[in-house]
Amino acid sequence: MTCFSTIPHIPGEDTAALNYSRTKKMAQLDTDELRHLAAKALLPEKLVIDTASETVERFRQVWEREKAHLPLAPTVVKTVEAQVPTVPLFRES
Repeated sequence: MTCFSTIPHIPGEDTAALNYSRTKKMAQLDTDELRHLAAKALLPEKLVIDTASETVERFRQVWEREKAHLPLAPTVVKTVEAQVPTVPLFRES
């Protein structure tokens, strides 16, 4: 699965190995996609959306504080910071 940390190592790759629900593209991962996923998985929509929002918020907090202390190549940090704004879920939260 492609994620922020693997993008620098797989040039041109912008899709995950598996679908989130209807898409493999992080640039299409939004709350509507999570609602669809929740319905398919028979999970409460509110729980899924709330969990995703909490995860995004926690990522933001920890990333800002810890990115300089993580054993990541500078290209990985730069790529994460460039990719985060392209994911609708991050913009919506």
